[in-house]
Amino acid sequence: RLCSAPRFNNGRLAQPLNRGRNRIMKLIGFFRSGASYRVRIGLNLKGLTAEHAFRHLRKNEHKAADYLAFNPQGLVPTLFTDSGEPLTQSIAILEWLDETH
Repeated sequence: RLCSAPRFNNGRLAQPLNRGRNRIMKLIGFFRSGASYRVRIGLNLKGLTAEHAFRHLRKNEHKAADYLAFNPQGLVPTLFTDSGEPLTQSIAILEWLDETH
């Protein structure tokens, strides 16, 4: 599955990942975002898989309250690590990938 809409629970974004290691990572981005593309390249170069979800930038879905709850900057991409922690900013995500994988 290349893209999927985020899961909602009573109007709020459901926790995308359970806590703990050995969970699949989740990348929230947009297919036309250069920063999201950069992270997808980094994941592929490391041979890692991530569940993909998207926020439509032209429809301002990245400014919705449920997204701002875990990314107050309201920017894409956001990567939920295998421990469930959100990382933002593509360069920081790539640095984390390089240090941990």
